Amino acid sequence: MGTKITNSRIAKWRIESDEEKRLATLADKYEEEKINYVNYYRENDPVYYEKGMKMIEKVLDEFRGGIDDTERQKYIVDMIYSLHRFGCMYNEYFLFGFENLNTRGRGQFITDKNRYFFYDALNSDENFMLFKSKERTYAKFKDFYKRDVILVSSSDDFDTFCSFREKHQEFIVKPQTGHQGRGVFIEHKSYDNDRKVFERIIKDGPVVIEELVKQAEEMAKLHPESVNTVRIPTVKTPKGEIILFHPRLRVGIGSSIVDNAGSGGIIAPVDPETGIVTQQGITEHGKYYLRHPDTGVVFPGFQVPKWNEAVRFVNDLANVLGSGAGYVGWDCALTEKGWIMLEGNLYGQFGDQYATKIGDKNELEEILGLHFE
Repeated sequence: MGTKITNSRIAKWRIESDEEKRLATLADKYEEEKINYVNYYRENDPVYYEKGMKMIEKVLDEFRGGIDDTERQKYIVDMIYSLHRFGCMYNEYFLFGFENLNTRGRGQFITDKNRYFFYDALNSDENFMLFKSKERTYAKFKDFYKRDVILVSSSDDFDTFCSFREKHQEFIVKPQTGHQGRGVFIEHKSYDNDRKVFERIIKDGPVVIEELVKQAEEMAKLHPESVNTVRIPTVKTPKGEIILFHPRLRVGIGSSIVDNAGSGGIIAPVDPETGIVTQQGITEHGKYYLRHPDTGVVFPGFQVPKWNEAVRFVNDLANVLGSGAGYVGWDCALTEKGWIMLEGNLYGQFGDQYATKIGDKNELEEILGLHFE
């Protein structure tokens, strides 16, 4: 099938030993052998095991509350087996539908743990450093942002902040190295002096300050409180071809100003050819929505507006980077200025699998001519 890729770094969630591999092979074939596989980890990595048990109990209460002790124990064994065997986190076990899949089916998923093998193989260190810093990302893709952005990290940036605030009384504040929408807030128009506002927004560390995005009405109708986006991952093949890899709509919920699934938002798969949402939305807590709970907009059949322009936009983004960027998840929003870039992500989870219950691993391997173990 092409080049064979093995673990590119030590996987802390898996013990690389002959005994582990022997037990894994048996557990793959025989249900009763999973107990021995789990006991191996309980004995050889007790700290990890005990921490994991606390997480499992919480996830089980959320996804399968009310089950009896016998069924609960079966889930616990299978969830621990799935973590160490497939890199599947406990919430993913239910989001991917692992309880209904055999070993072959489970092995087709790009999970929370094994996704890093793909990132390492597909992207250069240079690009990891580029996207790790929101400041460097903005400098590289400034023309695609179509809005004002500044970095504020110390008192040296006060004059820059004052100049920005002269133009934008309201703006959005994001932690410099944050992810999944955590720590993001809108600084509303305030009559406090510049110094007071400045000190308030940097009290927890360096931040990126951005001009507020005014999304197009067609996207705002999904959920006016949040900027609703489309995550459009691009995969660059060995021949330089750019493929859109399972784009998905991301929509906020309730009073949230962010659309990230990790912050409670809804995701829904989008057909890369037409830009039409193909099925109902889902949250990271496993709740499905045929309609948006706040606005009533139906997800299946929703047409992402100006889709052809979005496709051209992300192709242009991907072409800014050289061959060292084989996979990037582009978060894009539609505004009165057209499509704009919110950010690029090299570490984004393959969240389309939550909704489709279909693993992406074999498809991505085939596109790239690689094989991951």
